[in-house]
Amino acid sequence: YKAYTTTTTGFRVLPGEPIDPTVENKVYNGELQTGVYGGKGIILSGTTSAIEVGTYVAYGNIADNYEWPDNINGQKEYTWKIYPCNINNTEISLNPTVYQYDGTAHEPTVTVKFNGTILVEGKDYSVEYRNNINAGRAEAVITGLNNFSGVYVAYFTITPLKLDRVILENYIYYYTGEKIKPSTLVYGEDNKKLVENNINIQWYIIGE
Repeated sequence: YKAYTTTTTGFRVLPGEPIDPTVENKVYNGELQTGVYGGKGIILSGTTSAIEVGTYVAYGNIADNYEWPDNINGQKEYTWKIYPCNINNTEISLNPTVYQYDGTAHEPTVTVKFNGTILVEGKDYSVEYRNNINAGRAEAVITGLNNFSGVYVAYFTITPLKLDRVILENYIYYYTGEKIKPSTLVYGEDNKKLVENNINIQWYIIGE
């Protein structure tokens, strides 16, 4: 006779419960970044990685042998964003940084670098010049565009132009009883002719 008997016990394998992936917002860095990753029992599709600033959506579909909780049907959506990088986090330089006054507007070349790459004016940033005619401190206002945000103000200098000589139209006038104001030509350094609205001429009587 056998000293033992055989029995059969049944068991069930239940579907696993999935674990949602990690969803992270990013800041633009010029490289491919992944905003949705990981998880368990979920097959991801849609946009999980991107480079440019924007709002992206990834989709999750249940994998075999897994089951959504009772209150979820179909696929899940995971929304994430890449935010613009502040223009202040770039390297900005002007060339030149010093001008001599000549009555015209001065606009130095603006160079903006991000992670070693030279950015493009009109695409990545715009430039507005202020107070850039008269002697003093002038401004180049750099505003981030598209993948960049924020405003940075770079300064440059316009130095005064020293007067060199004044030439009168005539040096001898006859008395008329009225104020006489000769026409003048005024030159600064490097033989630059100055325009009338940028100089102030005062006339004095120095003798009889």
